[in-house]
Amino acid sequence: MGNAPAADLPWIIGVGCGAFFAHYCMTRSMMLVDATVAVPIDFIRLPLIAVVGAVFYNEPFDPMVIVGAAVIFAGTYYSLSRERR
Repeated sequence: MGNAPAADLPWIIGVGCGAFFAHYCMTRSMMLVDATVAVPIDFIRLPLIAVVGAVFYNEPFDPMVIVGAAVIFAGTYYSLSRERR
């Protein structure tokens, strides 16, 4: 591994700050709500990232992503509705 060019440094810092902020938000959500609420909602990012990949990076959109997203949404809805009772 070589040294990163100076032009890459702002991007590296940006990714590092974004990762730190994401972990901070997840930790904060665990403090504010029960994990049975926060964790299923966190799984929603999987289909969202697939959409970002398809739109911004022109990646092929696999139909199984739709199936996985449906399972995630159904499980999240079921968990939240059971938690409400």
